[in-house]
Amino acid sequence: MPVICSPLATSILAALVLHVSLLLAAGGESKDAYHEEVRFQWAAADRIMVQFEFNQTSSSSRHHSSFPRSIQRLASTVPFQTVQLSLTSGRWVEGAWVTPPELHPMGAELRTTFPDTLSDAELQDHWVQLTHSLGGLFCASLSLLAQPFALVERRLSLQDILQGQRSSVRRVYASLPREAVCTENLTPWLRLLPCRDQAGVAMLLQHRPSVFATEAAVDEPGTAPGTAAAAAAAAATAASTAAEAGTPRHTADDVVRDGLAEGTCSGGSSVTEKRSGGHGGRVDSDGDAGEESVVCIFQVVPWFIKLWLHSMELTMDGQVVELQDYILTQHIQPAVDRRSLLVLDICLLMPRSATRMSVTARFTKAFLTAFEYPPDGQRGFDLPPAIVTAQDVLIPSVDSSLVQTELRSVHVVYSDGLLIPLAVPDFSMPYNVIIMTSTVVAVYLGALLTALLKVPDAAGDALQPVKSTKTKIKIAIGGVLVIAAVYVFLESE
Repeated sequence: MPVICSPLATSILAALVLHVSLLLAAGGESKDAYHEEVRFQWAAADRIMVQFEFNQTSSSSRHHSSFPRSIQRLASTVPFQTVQLSLTSGRWVEGAWVTPPELHPMGAELRTTFPDTLSDAELQDHWVQLTHSLGGLFCASLSLLAQPFALVERRLSLQDILQGQRSSVRRVYASLPREAVCTENLTPWLRLLPCRDQAGVAMLLQHRPSVFATEAAVDEPGTAPGTAAAAAAAAATAASTAAEAGTPRHTADDVVRDGLAEGTCSGGSSVTEKRSGGHGGRVDSDGDAGEESVVCIFQVVPWFIKLWLHSMELTMDGQVVELQDYILTQHIQPAVDRRSLLVLDICLLMPRSATRMSVTARFTKAFLTAFEYPPDGQRGFDLPPAIVTAQDVLIPSVDSSLVQTELRSVHVVYSDGLLIPLAVPDFSMPYNVIIMTSTVVAVYLGALLTALLKVPDAAGDALQPVKSTKTKIKIAIGGVLVIAAVYVFLESE
């Protein structure tokens, strides 16, 4: 978890990660293990990045001493293989801050893999159960992801392409860019820890404003079972204001001494690590000009954004090139109005000599009904960011002369999300129509009932109530039929 320290206050720039592993054995003696770790590193001249990591493992499926039972029940009822949930607030300033261990887009993002033996109906049922369970567990609006059109299946994976293998899992992806992150999400997550925030390194999270009243915050809970095993992760990221000139700067020791009480969580081990070094980051590979690297682009577009696929253009170093010449493989799922999203999954071959590549396309915006807008319709609609997966060469920030041994590592980058305004209708018109229609119907039914329930007298000067019981019953039945006909007509409209 990245922590940022300023001379006026200490705030947390956090990538708080919780890993929970569960071995689903038939029973037996519980062997729960818990490990917590916190790492400190300067993210900038006036900011410290602090990464919290909590690992929980268990070898029993029923009896636990510290392992969270809610995660065990979830892994036992839903046949997922991996789950990664991130709740992010704010943005990480790339280039100005050190590269974090992992980035996530703003809002909520849920990635899940299921066995490929599941049918579409079974996948949808398990997905609904998973989203409702995680939403209740972490106090988030993940139930919105249970809608059929919110579920997107990823068909291409860069790892599978590089290894020349066919994927044996079904990757499901969904996101909520508008989801807000606050202490209501962090507090339920802390309850999964054996000592919550009362002991160990989690005590640094007791002051909630230090986590959420900053520039960026991430809460990343998730679960990932391997071969008959389950795991969960959680993270939080934030940044404080810059230090004023001429004031002393806090150190990592100050943060630990002020925020962490002595002792660790009972039954677990605690590690505190401090790293030196300045700004880190990634650099482009300097391979031969003839070599090519694979770049995969995954983009989900709402149905009301009409993306014209024939207008897609590929630009390399400012020059427009033929897109089809560089496509390695692709999967495109067209959008269906009010039923499914547009899924754009393309893997391209990028020459090592190229330094910049971009894919652009034209789009138009559809018209929505007044009832399809959110409560703050004037704000616009959030478009999820694109996920770019590429082969990359990473250079550690500690020593620029050391290069990672795995040169063809996979690097994931998120683009910035978009806020797209749509044509906003007059939201008062539906209410005006309802009021006018109700008035007309009331006047019409009042006149109709008066004509049916009263008859003119012998002289024809006044109306007299109907006295015959049979006539009253006939009039009542006729009135009910008229009202039912009006109701059916209005419902059909």
